[in-house]
Amino acid sequence: MSSNPREDQLRELFGELKRADERETPAFESDWVAAGSAKKHALFAELHYARLAAAVLVIVGAVALLSHERSEKRSIALTTSSEPASKMDSTVEPTPVSLDTWQSPTAFLLKEPDEWDQASRPSDGSSLFPATQPQPRHST
Repeated sequence: MSSNPREDQLRELFGELKRADERETPAFESDWVAAGSAKKHALFAELHYARLAAAVLVIVGAVALLSHERSEKRSIALTTSSEPASKMDSTVEPTPVSLDTWQSPTAFLLKEPDEWDQASRPSDGSSLFPATQPQPRHST
């Protein structure tokens, strides 16, 4: 095979270009070590956040436990107080209403104002609506 001087020259120039690139390019090992270091740094940051989250959960749990214990102590203190038993036995329950006699407190709004029953309006200026608050029941 005969070699062409132009091809030999091109081959030599490309070889020289390749050697120049190899001199300027960092070694793969240095990139590999740097990537491993970055991975370790990211893992450390993730562990740092995990530890922080665990600490917050422990603090929230402790506060919840302490507040629960305080409420239990208050209820124990209330049941062991020196108040008479009649006051302690009173519970608040709503007054039972039969379904036969129940009427919506807003049913009059479906009527025209001149159709409203004058007798159902309180003369003392109190509310048109019945008391919805539960009444205390005293045990005997």
